[in-house]
Amino acid sequence: AGYNHIELVRPGGADACRDAGLSFSRSVRINTPADADPILAMASDEGCTFASVHLGWGMESDRQAHELIEATLFAAERRKIPAYVELHRATILQDARRTVDFIQAFPELLLTADFSHWYTGHEMVYGGFERKLAFIQPIFERVRHVHGRFADPGCIQVTVTDEQAPHVQHFLELWRQCFDAFLTTRPNGEAITFTAELLQSSCHYARTRKTEYGWEEESDRWQEALRCCKLAEIAFIDAKNPF
Repeated sequence: AGYNHIELVRPGGADACRDAGLSFSRSVRINTPADADPILAMASDEGCTFASVHLGWGMESDRQAHELIEATLFAAERRKIPAYVELHRATILQDARRTVDFIQAFPELLLTADFSHWYTGHEMVYGGFERKLAFIQPIFERVRHVHGRFADPGCIQVTVTDEQAPHVQHFLELWRQCFDAFLTTRPNGEAITFTAELLQSSCHYARTRKTEYGWEEESDRWQEALRCCKLAEIAFIDAKNPF
């Protein structure tokens, strides 16, 4: 299908990726500063190209959040594995204001951008999408991994039925900004990765509908992932060739 990388979530899978000639990363959760070193050591020893980190639960004070970030950055350097902290609900980066503040305090912080959490959670169209886009500009140049999923103001994962719909165009602009910032800065030895991440209804992401056979997901997530990657390629081309 054209993929060359997989993000692993459940234990195992590394050998299957290697056998298929695929590079791989892992999604991990670091809840306390003491968690950072053993978790990133495991990902490094496994051969992950990077780890995408859910950091904390979002209820931490600024001091506690700083301790989590410091421990993660230290462990990533010690274990020689990039750790990209994810924009995600129920983490310390669930909020745009705090995330911008953390970047100012830790300019070396690198990110996984899953904008669906903010697009719905912040209701980014309420109060002006362009205004909020301008506010999060410092974030774009620190993105090294993009999670591909479309959301609308009321639902965190939606099927694309119209590629010109405002929410779809908003996501293409968010991705283009990430790609453009990366291509502009061209950090030495670093890459930017796009991973389609469409999750099942059992974890409350894919929407369901009632059919004569019972409740089913409203779309084929495999086909939606391919569409997601196609649209991301368009955003990347637009970033390379803005005119």
